[in-house]
Amino acid sequence: MADNLEKLPHTMKVSRKALTIIKQNIWFSIIVKLVALVLIFPGYLTLWPGGAQRHGSRLAGHLKQHETLANED
Repeated sequence: MADNLEKLPHTMKVSRKALTIIKQNIWFSIIVKLVALVLIFPGYLTLWPGGAQRHGSRLAGHLKQHETLANED
């Protein structure tokens, strides 16, 4: 950031959008992990599909963040 304060409103808008995305990604990750935890106990989810689920949810979060920030005004 430079000394130009005219860019401050845009910076605040982008930071609020980023914070919203971060919160959504955290909740998505928690929900996916809870679902995985529920599926582990009856034996429906084993190690390899669990790892794939973890990496897939992480990839989905990254793609959402990049897509949203790339479409900023």
